[in-house]
Amino acid sequence: MATLQRITLFAPAGNLATSDYLFVYVNALYPLRDAFRALGVQAEVCLVPLNGADLKAYLAKEKPDAILDINRSRAQIDGLPDDVLHIAWVQDPRNFDNTMVHQGFGGSDQVYFFLPPQVFGFDPDGAAVKGWRYLTPGVDEAVFFPRAAEAESDFAFIGYLPMMMPDRLRNRRISDGAKSFTLGEIERELSERDIRTSNTGHAALKRFMVDFIRSKLDRPVISAEDFDGLLRIFEDGVLRITERRAMLEAALEVSSSLRIFGPRSWEHWPQFAPLHRGLLTLPEDLAAVYRTTRVGLHNGALNMHFRTMEAMACGLPLLMVPTPHDATPGGILSHFTEGQDFRMVTPDTVGEAARALLADEDARRAMGASASAKVLAGHTWGHRARQILDDVAGA
Repeated sequence: MATLQRITLFAPAGNLATSDYLFVYVNALYPLRDAFRALGVQAEVCLVPLNGADLKAYLAKEKPDAILDINRSRAQIDGLPDDVLHIAWVQDPRNFDNTMVHQGFGGSDQVYFFLPPQVFGFDPDGAAVKGWRYLTPGVDEAVFFPRAAEAESDFAFIGYLPMMMPDRLRNRRISDGAKSFTLGEIERELSERDIRTSNTGHAALKRFMVDFIRSKLDRPVISAEDFDGLLRIFEDGVLRITERRAMLEAALEVSSSLRIFGPRSWEHWPQFAPLHRGLLTLPEDLAAVYRTTRVGLHNGALNMHFRTMEAMACGLPLLMVPTPHDATPGGILSHFTEGQDFRMVTPDTVGEAARALLADEDARRAMGASASAKVLAGHTWGHRARQILDDVAGA
């Protein structure tokens, strides 16, 4: 395939004014654009994923050889000509409007994933994602790099914690007329099976939910729309709460010096509200937090996350919860060394690990320096742009 000369990078569908996390994608696309430009490719960012007549007009004006979409494939676009290369980069199982990314997906010339496709509900051997590859987050080395600064807290956590499920929802009963169950029963079953954000993807949680409902009811009474709503309650809420709450409460037993950054949902938690410092959207503000924290805390389904890469680039030693995907080609253990570049912990061991790092400044500096050197040597947006160009040229 010919070398790309012009490319447009599209943000996923969403509203910058109302979405707390669309900025994460925007903050990635602009440095990726600059990386393409540094490699001699004319690159632009479009914050609206255009369709139909709007897309046709844009293409006629800008004449890109390729477009890169986050969470959108060629088959999900109206009006993209065959002679424009399409690159899909899947980062989430669902879009901001709660539609599933895998539904109607297909036709792209190159498909990338953060995590194995099955985590997002895709068939990894299916035609829709044929030839898929990993493309992990990069960092903007002009913003995220080590710089000496006075520590402002022992710990920092950046992310989202939903509100606790209210009793009226927990006690909600679903019945087929003969048998029934409550949402609280699902919550207890998840806890008993140790199903958490870090060890369970969208597809696995969906299977659990289907099996649970079938075991409790004799006949189907839940519509597809209602099932999706139930799935979101547990995927975006309950699972995320359990592990993150335990991790932070364990850290607080070691030191009360913790800063939390994220949306206002933190303010509904009495133990965390006084520690909440608001939502950070600017890369420079994030970098400042990383440089003024002694130990960073991370929990999620992905350890090769935007936040972890940026924090490590700044030299912040991290404690993170292991996931089943850490040893995959796109996982953190394929690029970094546990114990040298970061520490793996569980909510039960985070206290011991945190206490040891806080007591040993030399160990913190060594870990931060090792991680930063590796990130800046192989995980900048320049490296990601070069990977994309090489993949397209070799396709």
